[in-house]
Amino acid sequence: MKTPILRTCLIVLAAISVGSSFAWTTIGGGDDVDVASGKKIGLDGGTGKNYITSFPVGNTNEVALFSNNTQTLTAEGPYVGIGTTAPISTLTVSAPSKGAIPVIAAVNPNGQEFYFNPNMCQGCVNPLVQSGDQALIFSGGFSQGLGNFVLGNWNSGPVGIRIQNNGNIGIDTAFPQQKLDVAGNIRLTGNIVSPNDICIGAC
Repeated sequence: MKTPILRTCLIVLAAISVGSSFAWTTIGGGDDVDVASGKKIGLDGGTGKNYITSFPVGNTNEVALFSNNTQTLTAEGPYVGIGTTAPISTLTVSAPSKGAIPVIAAVNPNGQEFYFNPNMCQGCVNPLVQSGDQALIFSGGFSQGLGNFVLGNWNSGPVGIRIQNNGNIGIDTAFPQQKLDVAGNIRLTGNIVSPNDICIGAC
């Protein structure tokens, strides 16, 4: 089995501090550099905790990035894994354990965030969340109860679903006035069940 070949024009292997500047040690110079399977390329000045390595897995070679001696990122053929040593798709992300920590998160400096967690803990982030729930969570800032969420396609018109921070849900409307506000017709195949009166028109 061939060992992986790292092709590069310039490979930086070490940075040696000299006062306020660095002296770089390099190899390669346009040639291929062959790293034997199972050998490590250290990234932390010799402590042995952070490194890149490669080793055979089945009929392919797996390339792995270790951080603090933990296999953090894995590349196996066309698949990449984060938090898992056995990716099963183009990108596989694994949660460390059940809890409120997101698996995938998108955030900005204003505290606005959106994240996905496939295995939530009871009452985490929102009282609606039950143990083991899969959840999409959004926030509009650093305080609770901010932000709105839209699920829809790229469209010039108001097409989709909008959830406001007060819990109102709008279908094809940007400003729902009730818990469910639909801008259009409703087709119903079941019953409407309510312990209270049902109003059609003004109430």
